Amino acid sequence: MNIHCRKKNFTVIEVKVIDKTTEQPVSNARVTLLIDGSGNIVWGGANPVIGNSLYTDTEGKCEFVFEANPDDYYYLGAQADRYYGERGVDNYESRIDIGRRNKETIPLQPEGFLKIIINNTSPYDIYDKVSVSGYG
Repeated sequence: MNIHCRKKNFTVIEVKVIDKTTEQPVSNARVTLLIDGSGNIVWGGANPVIGNSLYTDTEGKCEFVFEANPDDYYYLGAQADRYYGERGVDNYESRIDIGRRNKETIPLQPEGFLKIIINNTSPYDIYDKVSVSGYG
């Protein structure tokens, strides 16, 4: 008689959240592991959350340990006070190896402000205009 013991193969994602400008760790950032079971990449907040969101420590780190489904697509969401998410959203693609230890670094863009002073001098034109656009 053969007896087999099947070991659960957990997936681990070590996450580090950094300031994109200074590359310093961002503490107390909220990191959430999200899943899209359809196999599609979806940049939205309507996807189910696996477990609870975690908060980074003083070194900007946290760790997810879970049983991953190889048919699902996983990505991370990170948010922190005074930061914008990478690419203008708070989600970050996570290409993980199922059943292995993974390391992900998520850069967050700090908020920024721009002060503009406009001095319109003669000759004045009624069609003069200024346009400012941005992301975030």
